Amino acid sequence: MRMKLLACLLVWCFSAQTTFAAVSCTLLTSGSSTTNANNYTTASVSPGSNRLILVAATQIRNASSACTTNDISGITGNSLTWVPVNRQCFSDAGAPTQTVEIWRSLGASPSTGTINIAMGGDSQLNAAWAVIECDGVDTGGTNGSAAVVQSAINLAEPGTSVTATLSAFGSANNATLGAFAVADNLDVTPGSGFTQLAEELVSDGGNDTALHVEWKTTNDTSVDASFSSIDAGVVAIEIKAAAVVDDTGGGVIWFQ
Repeated sequence: MRMKLLACLLVWCFSAQTTFAAVSCTLLTSGSSTTNANNYTTASVSPGSNRLILVAATQIRNASSACTTNDISGITGNSLTWVPVNRQCFSDAGAPTQTVEIWRSLGASPSTGTINIAMGGDSQLNAAWAVIECDGVDTGGTNGSAAVVQSAINLAEPGTSVTATLSAFGSANNATLGAFAVADNLDVTPGSGFTQLAEELVSDGGNDTALHVEWKTTNDTSVDASFSSIDAGVVAIEIKAAAVVDDTGGGVIWFQ
């Protein structure tokens, strides 16, 4: 009996509990350009170690049915490898077409510097971007692959709101983020419970646009925003919280 009691106490003393970090997302920089170009460069940023870095961007190409020629072809900068998460093209029934995208990265030793957004040689009328940093995320996988659990896209042509519907979340500790673009320089109102991280309004002689990024610390499978009636697109993601093992409460119990 005494040996059984000792074994039970030792198991209790050395058992570790898993808790979860609180995901926190902040804006590193945002900007826009009305220059007709196939490359755009952000302001200099200093990403933190092992933090999920997201680039949300929208760009317009003045051609009908051009969704394949206004994608971002690559992102470089900060000694990181950047990977596309998802994209939504809208207004593709005629010129101009527009895309909203999210790219991700994560690294142990990112450098300070600008980020270059390339369009594969296809000139765009304008572009807007936001660089977001999220702490408290799962750092597994490669380049943020474990931190971004899932994504969803949707469009409205036209509408006064747009919603991307995510599947059920993997954990109640995970956070939600959405990037929206609309085909005019209109204020975008975040969905219920969401906090606006960035909004860039671009006035470009009739080829106006707006980029809006919002997030929520908790789960939300309906990632939405509202605006005046216009064409719009959205990319939404689930961000995975890091698991933290708490083993500070244990000790050794000695019996005489």
